[in-house]
Amino acid sequence: MRWFLLIIFGWVFAVLQMSVFVPGLLAWGPFKAAAKPDLLLLMAVLVALVARPREAFVAAWCIGLVEDLTVVAGTRLGVTAILLALVCYGLCRARSVFIYERIPTQMALAALIVLVVRPPQLVLVSWFSPGETLRLGLLVDQAFGDAVYTALLAGPVLWMLTRLTTHHGTLKSRV
Repeated sequence: MRWFLLIIFGWVFAVLQMSVFVPGLLAWGPFKAAAKPDLLLLMAVLVALVARPREAFVAAWCIGLVEDLTVVAGTRLGVTAILLALVCYGLCRARSVFIYERIPTQMALAALIVLVVRPPQLVLVSWFSPGETLRLGLLVDQAFGDAVYTALLAGPVLWMLTRLTTHHGTLKSRV
């Protein structure tokens, strides 16, 4: 894995999430909440599919920390980092169960990880933010919308990241 390129893409994706995928520009709004893709989560999925379990845990924690610092305003620092690290470590351990080289599998994995990480993240944001309450319908709309949008972008983004950041340009896991 070319870690220096992953760091550069992490910075680029964080900037894109903060500037381009905002309500009124490219945030998708068929629901009450404006759905945004989680590009940093897609990077974590790639790391979980390619790297060793320890590397995947540390890299996903760093990616989650970047998301805590830049994208998710108002959370306690480290909430997304630990959620993403644990989920990606579990994915790294379970990757031998499924054929992850196929794009539909990658899309399903991205949507599933968003649905696992986003609800606790949103609940903790509303819990720690004074005066902000989160209704169950809004939580479901936000999590489902983010999962669909992230899954739609999973194919092309993971294809590009795989070609540029892995040594062979393919999804070959290291044991």
